[in-house]
Amino acid sequence: MSNTLYVANLSPDTSADDLSNLFSEHGEIEQIDLVTDEHTQLPVALVDMAAEKQATRAMNSLNGHI
Repeated sequence: MSNTLYVANLSPDTSADDLSNLFSEHGEIEQIDLVTDEHTQLPVALVDMAAEKQATRAMNSLNGHI
């Protein structure tokens, strides 16, 4: 598994700070890229966690909840 998580189905008002607050509970974040999906016009994010174990923990905890 990678340290990078793809996060979709976000609310239009989601900010990088919102994601940082949420994902930092599961480990160190190296980078968050928040962009708009050209088809849906909704935000999607790539969240880079510092370690694979942290990424796995965040994915298992947050999958289906955000």
